[in-house]
Amino acid sequence: MKYLMVLAWLFMPFFCLAQPAEQYKNQAGSFSPIKLATPIGANGSPLISAYKDGGGQWRQAQVIENICGLDGHSRPTPCHYLNSQDVGSPGGVAPLDINLNMKNNVISKSINVLRSYTDSSGNVVDGIQIALANGAGDPLSGGRDAVWLGGGALPQVTSDGNDTATSSIVNIVARPYGNYNNGCALCLIATGGSQTDSAGRAAISGSDWRSGVSANAGMGDLVGLYEHLDDAPARLVLTAAAFTATSVTLPQPLTPEQTNQLRQGMYIFTNVIDPTVQDTGTPAGKIATPRFYGAYVTSWSGATITVNGWSVLGQATPSTPVVPDIKHLDNSIYSNRSVPTIWLGSPAKIFAHNSFMQYVEQASGQETSLARNFEGEESDFVVQATKPHSVGYAGYVISPQSTGALNDGSEFTTDSAGYVLAGNLPLGFVFWNGCNTRPIVGSSIYVGSWCSNLDASSAAGTSFTMAENDAVANGYTFRQVLRLQQDAAGGNPNMYLGPVATPGTAPSPTNADDLWYGQLNGYINGAIKYGLSDSSISLCGTGVNCGLTVSGSGAVIEPLSTPASSSAPCTPGQFEDDADYHYVCVAQNIWKRAALSSF
Repeated sequence: MKYLMVLAWLFMPFFCLAQPAEQYKNQAGSFSPIKLATPIGANGSPLISAYKDGGGQWRQAQVIENICGLDGHSRPTPCHYLNSQDVGSPGGVAPLDINLNMKNNVISKSINVLRSYTDSSGNVVDGIQIALANGAGDPLSGGRDAVWLGGGALPQVTSDGNDTATSSIVNIVARPYGNYNNGCALCLIATGGSQTDSAGRAAISGSDWRSGVSANAGMGDLVGLYEHLDDAPARLVLTAAAFTATSVTLPQPLTPEQTNQLRQGMYIFTNVIDPTVQDTGTPAGKIATPRFYGAYVTSWSGATITVNGWSVLGQATPSTPVVPDIKHLDNSIYSNRSVPTIWLGSPAKIFAHNSFMQYVEQASGQETSLARNFEGEESDFVVQATKPHSVGYAGYVISPQSTGALNDGSEFTTDSAGYVLAGNLPLGFVFWNGCNTRPIVGSSIYVGSWCSNLDASSAAGTSFTMAENDAVANGYTFRQVLRLQQDAAGGNPNMYLGPVATPGTAPSPTNADDLWYGQLNGYINGAIKYGLSDSSISLCGTGVNCGLTVSGSGAVIEPLSTPASSSAPCTPGQFEDDADYHYVCVAQNIWKRAALSSF
């Protein structure tokens, strides 16, 4: 570790621009010569071997080497003085102006400033703070906890001091090579853990290779940007004694290490609730409605933390100042503590990624920007392949996993969702897939590609599944299938909608070899047939035996047929017609008929 040290040694024996004296007055009052000395340089030779005196004569310099210590063998070690040639040179120090400010920029591979403080037990606690030039002092910009790259103001060229600010371009070039934090070009970790525990390590191929070959099962991943967030503990969790409209009083004064955690603008929440706020979330299967008070820290002293004013999370700003009443404590899923408590530096909601963009309409003739198209995020992937099935790609994967006692979906609130589309967009999802694709595949839903490959030359009976919805019950997957079927060669296909019962459960949508989507395997039950050539609708048993039909003109049509005999198999209420009779099944396997006549 390197430490940056600014040395403000202005008056040193070897950093002097005035000419040294060559004589001095002795005790007798006469002048005696001064022997000028020089140290030995890095090459072992005197820095100055000879000099001219006041009379222009060359004189030999006296070589003297001061020692400032002994090495492990009790041999002398030289002193390292600051020489004029060390100022502003590599390996030297930065020059200072008359105000003791550095005149030149300091460039170093690492700039680490070590901060120390003493805790209440008398122990010295060390912390690292990296402070760069142009770092912001504004607490809303991160204050002393922030590291800023770029963002410095341009040199002032106007008298009003409102010169335009500029920012630097930050390029991150990396070549990841292994797992955990070695597997990402940029690891973004927001946690309360340390750099060496599981919360401080990116879960990339997440097994410790030092444990042996058992870690190899999940190896091989690299990540460009890795984000880790969790419900990190609050900076401080303290007991509260009393509240005012703008403060909280603690039972005892803050300790030095507690004070070291506090910042202006820090979140502060309490377990003191407003009992007049109703919980409407829990009855609806959602997160309980927050009823606890929160604020922002503005200052602190002794046993008092001052805030900007209390209000209930998510509720409207109170019309008058509020004093939290410690008689009403939270006992919901948020907390169930028996004493008044405050949480400092703890968020109430966590975003893994938040992208903010803005468009402001500009007045005609006063346009300052030509930007009119916005894309929240685009993921491009270019493939140059010559072998089928040689590249795998998944655009976005959302995979919440439950590892607790509840893992059947009931652990999530009823409004939890993988994707949420809100607002006034004309189109929600747009799928623009090619042939031989499946735009949507899931354990309960399937949508096929747009190209069925059915045409007039397709053989009779050829079908193409457009979409289906599935549900599992009693060992079967019941599928509501929408399909096209070529009923007769040379014509248009017809559309069928009806159930198909397939033994077993729906296959994994991530393994295309297991998919039976798009196939009519199983038991085809009744269906509705849409005749695409004549605009008719038919009811079909077993999906193929179509009986009652409504034509495109609205006429009701049944196929003509004749029972084999008066005792032919039938179900009471069943009827058939032919050119001469109307047949009705009046009892099990008993037919009767009535003659038809002209009119």
